[in-house]
Amino acid sequence: MVSSKSLSNAYRDLAFGFFALLTIMTFVRGLFKEEFGSGYIYYVLPLFVPSMGSVLILSLRVIAKLTPNLRVIKSLISILLIAIVFRLLGIFVIKDSAIGLYMNVGSSILITVLLSGITYRMIINLFKEGYHIIEKLWASVCVFFFIGAIFGSVYSILMLINPEAIKVTMEHPLEIYLYGMIYSINILSGFDPIYPETSESVQMTALLESTLSMLFLVILIGRLLGGAPEEKRQLDDQ
Repeated sequence: MVSSKSLSNAYRDLAFGFFALLTIMTFVRGLFKEEFGSGYIYYVLPLFVPSMGSVLILSLRVIAKLTPNLRVIKSLISILLIAIVFRLLGIFVIKDSAIGLYMNVGSSILITVLLSGITYRMIINLFKEGYHIIEKLWASVCVFFFIGAIFGSVYSILMLINPEAIKVTMEHPLEIYLYGMIYSINILSGFDPIYPETSESVQMTALLESTLSMLFLVILIGRLLGGAPEEKRQLDDQ
């Protein structure tokens, strides 16, 4: 088993990566949109894409510490690379709009599968016995954000299929993914919907996301409270 400190640091770095990504998607994007109008996306993307890539790389680092199975890690990396290729082809190479749409949808589906696999592995680790409370707290933050990222990819698929899904005009395929992530974080936070006029599929997906995120928090609190005496002993031993 990898050292608890090493795994805790990996979770911590991933959590900070998510905080940086969240700041770019919300605060920075808001400032740029007010300043540059509809052309804001070309200023945000150079920040959003590397930040999202860093989160994915940091998440793979966590998985590498959680499992010694190289086949799993190679499979996740392969899915990520194929998703990137599909996205690049759909945006820059393929001129046919229908095929480009399929490529972008395929990329979002692969990203959803990748994030779901990573989240599943983190949840399994989170509820295992014998891990330090600090590590579990960092892991909880990461899983919570990953739930948002998974549904952000799902929303982007819905928006690609139905451009009127949230009644917002979007021109760039990566802008659609960005809006999907923003809408997902909005639902996850419990804040009043910033895009109130949405399609039925988006509304039902938001209901599912809200239910699953609340269920995760309830189970997590129960798990942490149930293991409180053991965690207290771990802290006292430090």
